[in-house]
Amino acid sequence: MRSVSDVRRVLRFLHACLGNAMLDQIKGDKTWGILQGEFERGNKPAAVNRRLSVLRNLLRMARDEWQWIDTIPKIRMLKGEIERDRWLTRAEADRLIACCAPHLAAVVRYALATAGGQVAAPRKSPASNGNGWTWRAIPPGSTRPRTARRGEFR
Repeated sequence: MRSVSDVRRVLRFLHACLGNAMLDQIKGDKTWGILQGEFERGNKPAAVNRRLSVLRNLLRMARDEWQWIDTIPKIRMLKGEIERDRWLTRAEADRLIACCAPHLAAVVRYALATAGGQVAAPRKSPASNGNGWTWRAIPPGSTRPRTARRGEFR
């Protein structure tokens, strides 16, 4: 969830689905009903998972932190959702660097310049530029692509 308003929106939806059910009355059959209703509306697994995640986290907090209930149903996320990589635009990267403290700006510039270590990596070497570090280029295609849980390429 991106914001508190997103969580509120999902909680309002869950309130409409669960009615006046108490926390200890939320069992697998109610979560299954929410799941089926979401698919009937034509929602994709990612949208359903967001709502199930809020419900699961709420029930965990009620059990573990608030100690209002003793047990919770097992709520599993649906398969079929592939996590998306998000790349910063040049303008977003410039704003990020401008917002950083000076000692962190160098680290952020390094991470952006090396794509998180996937383009080039520094290494210690006796024959270096005086500070003990040299750059080693990683040829394209030599690293394994990142994959989702199901083993599909992203």
